[in-house]
Amino acid sequence: METLQPESGIEPQVPSREKSEWKRFFLDLLETVGLALILFVVINSVSARVRVDGYSMLPTLHDGEFVLVNKLAYRMGNPSRGDIIVFRSTTEANLDLIKRIIGVPGDRIVVAGGHVSVNGQPLDETYINASPNYSG
Repeated sequence: METLQPESGIEPQVPSREKSEWKRFFLDLLETVGLALILFVVINSVSARVRVDGYSMLPTLHDGEFVLVNKLAYRMGNPSRGDIIVFRSTTEANLDLIKRIIGVPGDRIVVAGGHVSVNGQPLDETYINASPNYSG
């Protein structure tokens, strides 16, 4: 009987299974990290997380809470009465303020006797703890 030998004397190399598994692992890892990075950039470009610091928004928002802010809301529409907004302080750098809108351009706001009126109509402020103790 005759045994068959490869003519070149070199046996074909079969990729090892272990090498293939490591390659697949690194490709999966790269894909996962890439997707996480893309999601991070997209989410941070359309939203922000802001920490409430203080008690001026009680009982709606409490000190230490985090608020998720939609950065695109007013690119598609205008602010309206009752909206809670976050904006950068003009007097202190890197200070975000959280406030509720009670008037829009053209409104006349009067605070007298512990009551707020907008355009001559009393403002129903069920969202505040106490009446204002100032006038103006």
